[in-house]
Amino acid sequence: MLQILPATAEDVPRLVEIGHSAFAGNALDRAVFGDVDPQVHREHSIKRQTKMLEKGEMFFLKAVVAGEIVGVAIWAPPKKEEDKAKEKKEEEANKEKEWPPGTNVELATEMFMHDAGIKEPHYYLCFLSVDPKYQRNKAGSTLLRWGCKKADQEGVAVHLDSTKVGMPVYERAGFEPFGPPHVSKIDPQHALYPMRRAPLSIQPATLTDLPALAPIHRLAFFPGAITQYCFRDVSPSNFDAWFVKRFAGVLEKRDKGEKVEVLVGKRGDKAVALVYYGLELELEKREKDDTPRQFPEGANVEQAMDILGQMDAHIKKIPFAHCSWHIISVHPDAQGTGVGWKMMQAVLEAGKAAGLPVTLEATEEGRPMYQLAGFKDFAEVIVANDDDSVKLWPMIVEHSKA
Repeated sequence: MLQILPATAEDVPRLVEIGHSAFAGNALDRAVFGDVDPQVHREHSIKRQTKMLEKGEMFFLKAVVAGEIVGVAIWAPPKKEEDKAKEKKEEEANKEKEWPPGTNVELATEMFMHDAGIKEPHYYLCFLSVDPKYQRNKAGSTLLRWGCKKADQEGVAVHLDSTKVGMPVYERAGFEPFGPPHVSKIDPQHALYPMRRAPLSIQPATLTDLPALAPIHRLAFFPGAITQYCFRDVSPSNFDAWFVKRFAGVLEKRDKGEKVEVLVGKRGDKAVALVYYGLELELEKREKDDTPRQFPEGANVEQAMDILGQMDAHIKKIPFAHCSWHIISVHPDAQGTGVGWKMMQAVLEAGKAAGLPVTLEATEEGRPMYQLAGFKDFAEVIVANDDDSVKLWPMIVEHSKA
């Protein structure tokens, strides 16, 4: 089992070993440190990283598998402008001491201590390395997600400098190029590529968002048991067309004043998630809605009417006023980064603002997340007639009263 834990001073020798091993074949690393005695380099790195860790200004993380440290990441949290200026002054004063004897100090300073021109609050990935023997066990991506999740929780960007080879990995995690490459003037064969992951913004969806939200919903839901039970034979194009038509109707209701909302989570201009919920009155005050469900071409209508019909019947019979949370969808590339949690908080805040409990119907896959957020079962489990492994759990969370 992979664990991400805070590193300690006792871990530093192993962290240094991993870093030196992982970057041994890197051309820039060889150009900067190629003339440094390996033992001197190791001792200098241990001393430097121990000092950095003990200052407590950065997050030193280790990835651990079966008790063995297999990866390391160093994250710098957002800094105040006065702290940045102080740090830069200290770096200039200690520039020569920063590197072990034999280092190409001019190239090291040019490439590793340049001013990236970042003006916004941000997390910065200073270092990420995985033992070459473990580079396909998700240690690197999990260490990366740790910082991305922190940034999303705080609503700030993430910055890093990548090699050309590493850029596709970061692009899959939502990073984009940030300005031109930083090319060495001393030796132009060396370059680093500044990248930025925009902070997550959550806003009401518009009609123009729907074509981008449709594949997010499909990719998020199609592996699930409910979707396979109902829509296994639906083509992607038919599913997306159905989604756009359905949610165009929801947005029309919202714009006419009905208490429904579709929120889109965006990173920059790119949609990565959505939630859909509505505020419902007490049963006796609710307007009756017998509009039949529409399904995409290719759907197993009988099975869809079975499980979704049972769900609709349950929702319509809830006697008390509530915030009915219908959907959360997060693009697979953004899952595990805190996006889902932020989208969930938006729904919980809507329920709290209205003074209403939030209800939902959880799949087996999603239920643990909702339990962590405080949701509890509150009605009989909904079970498909043709497959008793296909289930939905009615759940509720009540807001604590001040």
